[in-house]
Amino acid sequence: MDIPLSAPEGFRWHQHNTVQAMVLIPTDWVVREMPQTNAPGMMACLPSYDGRRDCHGALSMNVINNVSLKFGMSASAYGKKSMVQVRTRHRVLQEKEHAPDEGMQSWFIRFRSVLSPTPRIVHRYMLAEDACDRLRWCTFEASESLWPQASPVGRVIFNHLIMQFPVDDMLPADASLH
Repeated sequence: MDIPLSAPEGFRWHQHNTVQAMVLIPTDWVVREMPQTNAPGMMACLPSYDGRRDCHGALSMNVINNVSLKFGMSASAYGKKSMVQVRTRHRVLQEKEHAPDEGMQSWFIRFRSVLSPTPRIVHRYMLAEDACDRLRWCTFEASESLWPQASPVGRVIFNHLIMQFPVDDMLPADASLH
């Protein structure tokens, strides 16, 4: 996948082949790969962030391939189940569900989480693709007390998030949609 545009000041593009997505991240953030999990992906944050202190902002992107084999249900059914769990465990601040195409389902949700040492605001976008049996999601979060300063970063990230779709996989090697 080609990087389509130059990055805005203070950001750089990061391409993640496992998740099949590209995202803008702040230039001073580091990327940590998470390949050995049930949902491989990456995390990007300030180098000093260790998960125990106030979070000034962190981004993660993950994917589950072969959802039906692993969980016995379609990617969209598993995504819907995941959303029910979020609604049960957290206080939902905003949400929207959308079917961008046949066999696809997406969810946007912003919620307050108290499962970490300090309460956090979490902004998540999930995309279920039943035809390729895949569920992908992008999460931006920050400590609740730091959300007013962090949310503009999250807005840039989500406004520029690019996910590769199956049609992109079918293009001839010398063709590009960008």
